[in-house]
Amino acid sequence: MTRPAPATYRCRVISPENDAILSPLNPQQREAVLHENGPLLVIAGAGSGKTRAITYRIANLYRRGYSPQSVLAITFTNKAAREMRQRTADLCGIESNWISTFHSLGARLLRAHIRRLEPYDSSFSIYDPSDCKSLLKEILAAHSVDRALATPDGILSDISRLKNSKSEISKPEKDGPAYYDRILYEIFHAYLDEMRKRNAVDFDDLLLLSVKLFEEHQDLLERYQDQFRQILVDEYQDTNAIQFRMMSLLAERHHNICVTGDPDQSIYGWRGADLTNILQFEKQFPNVRVVKLEQNYRSTKNVLHTANALITHNIDRPSKDLWTENESGEPVRVYRFADEQEEAAGVAALVDDLRFQDIALKEIAVFYRVNALSRSLEQQLLLRDIPYNVVGGVEFYGRKEIRDVLAYLQLLVNPRDSESVKRVINTPSRGIGKATISKLAVHAEQESKPLLEVICSTDRSYLGKRAADCVGRFAALYERLSSALSESVQHAVEAVVEATAYRDYLEEQYSGDYEDRLRNLDELVSAAKEFDETNTDSGLQGFLEQTRLYSSVDRWDGSEDRLALMTLHSAKGLEFSFAIILGVEEGLLPLLRRDSDSPPDIEEERRLAYVGVTRAEEALYLTHVARRMRAGESRQAFPSRFVREMLGSAKEGTPAHVELDEATWASLVERSSPEDSLGRSSDRDFDSEDDSWDADWGETYSDTNPAEEFPIGARVYHDDYGEGEICRVHRVGRRLSVTIEFDAAGKKQIFPDFSPLRRIR
Repeated sequence: MTRPAPATYRCRVISPENDAILSPLNPQQREAVLHENGPLLVIAGAGSGKTRAITYRIANLYRRGYSPQSVLAITFTNKAAREMRQRTADLCGIESNWISTFHSLGARLLRAHIRRLEPYDSSFSIYDPSDCKSLLKEILAAHSVDRALATPDGILSDISRLKNSKSEISKPEKDGPAYYDRILYEIFHAYLDEMRKRNAVDFDDLLLLSVKLFEEHQDLLERYQDQFRQILVDEYQDTNAIQFRMMSLLAERHHNICVTGDPDQSIYGWRGADLTNILQFEKQFPNVRVVKLEQNYRSTKNVLHTANALITHNIDRPSKDLWTENESGEPVRVYRFADEQEEAAGVAALVDDLRFQDIALKEIAVFYRVNALSRSLEQQLLLRDIPYNVVGGVEFYGRKEIRDVLAYLQLLVNPRDSESVKRVINTPSRGIGKATISKLAVHAEQESKPLLEVICSTDRSYLGKRAADCVGRFAALYERLSSALSESVQHAVEAVVEATAYRDYLEEQYSGDYEDRLRNLDELVSAAKEFDETNTDSGLQGFLEQTRLYSSVDRWDGSEDRLALMTLHSAKGLEFSFAIILGVEEGLLPLLRRDSDSPPDIEEERRLAYVGVTRAEEALYLTHVARRMRAGESRQAFPSRFVREMLGSAKEGTPAHVELDEATWASLVERSSPEDSLGRSSDRDFDSEDDSWDADWGETYSDTNPAEEFPIGARVYHDDYGEGEICRVHRVGRRLSVTIEFDAAGKKQIFPDFSPLRRIR
């Protein structure tokens, strides 16, 4: 291979033996960094320094003479790409703009070349799922589709599946039995036609159309094959068919492709990720070098032992065993609660306890499989005045007031975007109702013109006088705002807010949370100013692209001292000193869906649990409940099969790396967990001891040492249960738990720190 000469940068080439920059690397990381020619597969376990290896590899390629333009590095989140760019710049002083996400790469390629795919042009809009669903609602209505048979969400999911798998959809027989297939075929093609008319693409199109460019225009493919002499793909286990195709095309000339990932952390099969892409990489590139990064630098031995014990139950994985030189640390603790209210109170108490020990809230995270589990916890956090952020909740750029302003800006860039027109033409209110908008849309269809062009036309004879005047005022507003294109992004945002009197609109319509919405507008202005300062050549189009491609995790500020609440999927790639996983129960983790006819992918669910476990650095806590509300009904719940698997080969008593309470241990040892704790396939009842378990989380708090105050044999009094005798004392985390045989109420488990309990002798 002829290596390109250094361009506008200077890096001194140093032999590996004398290169001090490589000294922080372990032997396996160094092997991955120094490999230059030919395919490379890096199997990188959780916390094994994968990002370090990738950034050092990029820096080493620069230092060996590759230009930044010849090294393409792809990862899955903008947050990871930013970190990779910064780390590389710190190592060798070069910050490359070819370190990005798949979707950012696709957007960049399309901005430059999409004109080859008529009728698109480079001012195209990027539609997020909300925009796509709005469009599908219109299409379903136009085709008179029964919403009971096909919903926008369902159709959009199927369209995404077809695109990501590069599947062709054939036209079903007119009189065939598959009604839904016929509907999907019609709606799919109507959707594609409308997107082309609007000069709009969805997230899947960013990749699909990029591949289409390469497949249909050999000169473009050869140009980029020649440019990218080295390719790196991170998180390769999460690539789908279209991403695999894109990278295969780019790498087929030089074969200098390095992929890194961990099959044990493949958790996106539900959105098309294909685990076989990484498992079969050695077959695709027979001369591949394989490097395994197995030393974990993040977690304690107990956390890793738990993770390894869990993931070894998966069959579809390469041989790999994480190890660490870190200390053993605390055992992984499993807490059992009566119901979700006590679970929330207990977790909030645990967080408060950690905070009392001067542990910053930003070092603690709570994970859950489904968003609904955060509701009870959020209530308890508010009661205890514990600040928190829900990562992956309502995204900033998804808030109504932000979407409204962005829609105005999008129209300035892409006048063909009729979705944005419909969003803002009567926001704030201008007296333009649905009937008028419908007439405008019909006229645009008849004239084969974009909706905005019809609106800005002086011919409005098909409208009544009042409607025509209102539409004319909107057209005049658009013409005034068009001048903002020549200014900064910050100026454009401020111009829209001022010209539309949007602040007044918010005060009139949303007096209850007006201040919050106003702060969001101010934050948008700040984001625009920051973009102007760091992206001097991207302009408004670049800013709009960023708002579409940045997720809530990308925007999340981990430096704020707030507790982080997030789903296990959002937790991927993050790490915290202390991690808590809620609802580790059959039916929740693994998630068993009532509305699905397909069996759950237990191996993927296990990988998801594994991701949660390996986020913890110092301590990990798992919770489950005896009963949980489901669809308004309290139902029995059982600890997840994953809890049993985390114990490893233990037969009698809990192993040293995990600490269970007595009730959890009994439920794991004495019975097999049912398939579905939510009541679908089990009529098994709790025995009397299980059923009477009750952790009473009152508001009373004892300042004394509860271990001295409540020894075994002591007589105590409880406001609800009366007198009883303590028969067992043990720790739940740092809290004392006592089991009491009450004279009248029977056996109960009580936490003295929070319960109205006092010793009488």
